[in-house]
Amino acid sequence: MDRTKVTHLSMAMELLNITGKELAAEIGTDTTTISKWRKGQRKLNYHSEYPERIAKYMISERFETQYNKLLERLSDNLYKFDKDDLEEVTKTLGIWLTDEVKEEELEKDTVKLFYGLEGWRTALDEFLKCLEQLEKGEKIYIGDFGDINWNDISKEYEEYIVNKYLHMLEKGHSLVIIDKINHEYKPYITLLRWMSLYLSQKVEVRYIEAEQEEVFQQSIYAVENQVAMIGTTIQDQEKKHLVYLQKDNNSVDFYYQLIRKYEEKSKKLIYTSEVSNPMEMVEIMNKNMQYGKCTYMMNQLPSFRNMSQELLGEILEENHVEKDLKDLCQKVNRKRKEFRKKFFYRQIYDLDSIQEALRKEYIIEYDLSRIIGKEIRISQEQFRRQLEEISQTIYSEQYIMVLASFRKMNLNLKGASIIVQDDSVVIAWNSQFYDARIHSTELTFVGGYFNYLNMLWKEIPLISKSGDWTKKQFDWILDKTDELSG
Repeated sequence: MDRTKVTHLSMAMELLNITGKELAAEIGTDTTTISKWRKGQRKLNYHSEYPERIAKYMISERFETQYNKLLERLSDNLYKFDKDDLEEVTKTLGIWLTDEVKEEELEKDTVKLFYGLEGWRTALDEFLKCLEQLEKGEKIYIGDFGDINWNDISKEYEEYIVNKYLHMLEKGHSLVIIDKINHEYKPYITLLRWMSLYLSQKVEVRYIEAEQEEVFQQSIYAVENQVAMIGTTIQDQEKKHLVYLQKDNNSVDFYYQLIRKYEEKSKKLIYTSEVSNPMEMVEIMNKNMQYGKCTYMMNQLPSFRNMSQELLGEILEENHVEKDLKDLCQKVNRKRKEFRKKFFYRQIYDLDSIQEALRKEYIIEYDLSRIIGKEIRISQEQFRRQLEEISQTIYSEQYIMVLASFRKMNLNLKGASIIVQDDSVVIAWNSQFYDARIHSTELTFVGGYFNYLNMLWKEIPLISKSGDWTKKQFDWILDKTDELSG
């Protein structure tokens, strides 16, 4: 039987949030030995020096806040000791760490029940702590089937969750997110906050369709042979939450197999392509976008796609770009300009990013850098020329451009760019940090982004959407920067 995480050593390490690498370094052994002790594959011999070393470390000042909980474990197992006598505590803890786990302990420690939204947070925190203990590349399943309304979760806590999952990816694990799609658009704020995960490697995002209005919603988070978290919510006015955290083998295996069944019947929600292949993005737009429909674009800075052919050619020449790549970039530039004639474009640039870029000696064009395969720099003079060219854009019903402060709008794009057309497709990328570009045509997903950008657009003052106003903004920014430089 797989004894993972049911040995006393494993219980104590999980309680104190100690990794195998950390403990191995502290007591002078290797992580493989620690792993075998934890799983019960090798006996932790009480007559060796290791139990005492481990015990001394676990009752050190570093774990002062968890100290009493550790003593409770010993008391629950009917161990007799004077908690004020550190030598006696060390000896008793050393014995407990080498003792066999009793059946009643498994029942007590491997199934936990939590209530309410706070209970869900507590259970998720414990689930995330379990993930921290994983020692090899595991596949983590996140089945989000509607038990939580993410609009009820604070921005800070949601970012904390995303960062935890990103840390799991850095440690070599992979993530499968399975969403349940119903007739409602997904919360747009969540879509933006999870963008860094969607753009990461080793992340697969899928979805299943809700067959009918359900009395309750459920979620299943699981890692094979490790842990499962099951959340259930009754959708009434009070939104009653009930969450189980399971660690016993039978329960974990049951829910792991269940989430695998969901995976089998699911469809892919997010597709990825390489940012280094710009024509693939053109093909995605050609295939999915519909003539005459409203299309929103959000960018931190203007890109090479909206430069003049002359300026783009000059930049590519100065950066010593080979002819075939130069021709490719200029072709993409022409294609994107042709799209302006097909759709109703609403372009939003970040005023803060433009002002910051104007203070730099040069700007790195990250989209071009990914395509060319090396860092492509744009001089301050070239960037100013690009802004001057853009400021001369002729406005029409087909194309409107505005400058808006993403900071004041409380946007959390973190360098990402987005294109979305209603009922068609959403495309997002962040060339500064990610090789991948994502896109989706699932309507509730697309609609979530479109509704959000449509709402932002309506909040922008009408006067800011006029060509004269935007030109004045560009002129003021350029003049102001000249003053600061002078």
